[in-house]
Amino acid sequence: MTMIAAIFDIDGTLVESSHFDGAYYISAIREVLGEVYIHDDWSKYKNVTDSGMLREIMKENKIREKRQIEEVRKKFGELIEGCA
Repeated sequence: MTMIAAIFDIDGTLVESSHFDGAYYISAIREVLGEVYIHDDWSKYKNVTDSGMLREIMKENKIREKRQIEEVRKKFGELIEGCA
């Protein structure tokens, strides 16, 4: 019998990764959307989820293409995977 387990660390209890998560997320956004304006302080965004903040960034920069949300997610995953 094979057991599979997945561990999620969303609050930094196991690994303190927020310092590079933010940098990789910004890199992913800029690789997909170009040189867009992004607040230096994440608390400026009303949404606390990455997709919510991305929608706000897109709205502030007058970007309407919803397909780019998935492209940013994919690029972010690639960047994170590359650091493992």
